[in-house]
This record gives sequence, structure tokens and C-alpha cells, in this order.
Amino acid sequence: MTQRPFPFRLSLKGLFGLVAVAAVLLACVLAMIPRDEKALSIRLEGYGLAVGKFIGTHQGLFRQTVMEVTVVRIEPDNFPPPREDGRIVLSPELIADVQRCKTLHILELPQTTLTSDDLLGANSLDELENLVLSDTLVDDRVLSRLAGSAKLKSISLMGSRVTPDGVAKLADCPNLQGLWLDTTMIDEASLRAIAQMPELVSLSIRGQRNEIVDDRWPADSARTLPPETIARLAAGKLEVLAVPCKPANLPLEALRQSGIQTLTIYWTPEYDADDDQAIKAIQAGPNAITLCLFPDG
Repeated sequence: MTQRPFPFRLSLKGLFGLVAVAAVLLACVLAMIPRDEKALSIRLEGYGLAVGKFIGTHQGLFRQTVMEVTVVRIEPDNFPPPREDGRIVLSPELIADVQRCKTLHILELPQTTLTSDDLLGANSLDELENLVLSDTLVDDRVLSRLAGSAKLKSISLMGSRVTPDGVAKLADCPNLQGLWLDTTMIDEASLRAIAQMPELVSLSIRGQRNEIVDDRWPADSARTLPPETIARLAAGKLEVLAVPCKPANLPLEALRQSGIQTLTIYWTPEYDADDDQAIKAIQAGPNAITLCLFPDG
């Protein structure tokens, strides 16, 4: 019986050649995968999220690897149109997936229907370092839960439903460096608590909510922080400060002696000669302060 020859014979040299080709192809594939995995997108029931780990574009794959996600942020262009109050509606499925993340460090879901209940049910609440909750429905319950967190570094609460009591609880976060409170319910007591935050370097306060309402970005009430309050804030480690204040009312000596590098001023009164003189005095100080002026209203 005649033995059929093989269709081809692979020599040792040919085998090495195939291995080399496979290695080149693998290198090309790996080169196409971004090394910085924080800007990748997935689609989840019509929503667009940027996540901190490459997990493909399939919802099932997201659910399988959701425990390893470290960053979740919205991409507004991939979301359906917002509802009448301007907030983007988050589906229960999306919230459930976010809650299952066990290694989530950064969560940015501004201008959405996110609530305190959504966050309190998250597995990674104690691991969160950076939170953007601007114009959401979160309230003091989240801040009570975050009180004392040694990992929290920055939190944006602009236009949220938090109150002075909740904001004051953040004073117990020893490593908090950035705090944004524009259009929130704050008072002098909560500002005194903020002034005691040991590592705070960036603070933004503009306007004040008089009551809790669901309207998006309610109008700022006319308010000028008193000089003693600004002086108290400037006495800490602040490097960036944004406050509503008439320039002529600024505590010049306190600002000159502070570590503030960028000062943003929002003011309601008309700009006059006293304001001009105060601004020149700040800019002539020994420390270089970048001054940004915005008419408020």
C-alpha cells in the first residue's frame, strides 16, 4: 500500500518563520490596545461610559468584568436627550452594574438622576477617591457615609441637594484636597468646618441655594462672603479659591500672607474705584496671585 505524502512538509526553518510571523502579529495587536485605559468607551443599553479597563463593547462582557472597573464617567454625546429638568436619566441596569464594581476609584456622573440610594448601594463606596456629583439628586446621606474616608480626595457637589450639615461632615475626611460647592446650601458654620480641612487646596463657592428644589441649576442668590470668612479660608493650605465677593471687601493682608495662587472672584455690585484699587493691591502683593474676575448675575 502506497503511503500518501503530506500536503506540505514543515522544516525547522519554516517553523521558526511561522513563530516569528505570529510574534509580529501579536505585537501589532498589543500596540493597538491603548496603554492608558481611562479613555475607552463602552455601550450599555444606549449609554456611553468611559471606564478604566478595556472591557470591549458588549454588555455581557461588561457584566463579567465589572468588578475590575476603576473609572466610570459619562460621555454626554452618547446618552439620550435629558429630561425637562436637564438631567440625564440613568437606567436601573446601569446603576446596578456600577454598584457591583468593587475597585471603583473615580465616579463622574454629573447632571444625571443619580440619587443617594444609588451610591449607598455601591460596593466601592469606601474606595472612591474622586466623585463628581454636580447637579444630581444626592443629599446628606452620602456625605454622612463618606465622613471620615481617608481615600476621598475630591468631590464636586455643585447644584446638588446637600445641606450645611452634610457639608460639615466632610471635615472628617483627612485627605480631601478639592471641594466644589457652587450653588449649594452652605452657611457660616459649614464654612468654618471647611476652613479646618487639613489638606484642602482647591475650593469653589459661588452663590447659595435657599431651599432644596429639583430644578436644574437654580439661580444664585446675591451673596458676598464677609472678609473674616475669606480670611479664615485663606489661612489654610488653599492654593485655588473661588468666592462671591466684592473686590473692595477682600481681606488683602490675609490673601498676601496665604498660599493662594489663583483667586477667582464673583461679585454682584457694580465695579467701582474701590474695587479697582483693591485688585491692584492684590496684584502688587509679594506672592503671585492669578486674579480672575467674573460679574455675578
